[in-house]
Amino acid sequence: METNTPNTLGIKNGKPIQPGPKIPESKKKGPKALLHFLKNIVDKKSSIKIKKFYLALLQKTNFLN
Repeated sequence: METNTPNTLGIKNGKPIQPGPKIPESKKKGPKALLHFLKNIVDKKSSIKIKKFYLALLQKTNFLN
């Protein structure tokens, strides 16, 4: 039985939580493109937790060097 529910991740403060940005098909082709996509999200959101995650990931990879 299917129901027509909005595409949300849950409810926070009485408002539905929307899913994050979708990764375009062109960005799914490789890890380097994905890291660039993540960097753009980090630059826009300026979240300290996301920046720390991105920097830790970047140190473990050499995709952008």
